[in-house]
Amino acid sequence: MVLVTALQLGLVVVVWLLALIPAAIAALTVLSFKAVRGALRKAPAVLPPLKNKMGEDGR
Repeated sequence: MVLVTALQLGLVVVVWLLALIPAAIAALTVLSFKAVRGALRKAPAVLPPLKNKMGEDGR
C-alpha cells in the first residue's frame, strides 16, 4: 500500500514538473526577447535648447 501511494505521488510530481517546463521556457523566451529589444533600442537624442528670433536662448 505504501509503495503504491509513493508511486502515485511520484507520478503526480513528474506530471506537474512536465507541465511547468513549457511555461518556464515561454517565460524565459519573453524575458530574453524584451531584454534584447531594450538593449538594441536607440537612446533618444538630446536636442539643444531652441533659440528665439533674436538669437537668445529665452532665459
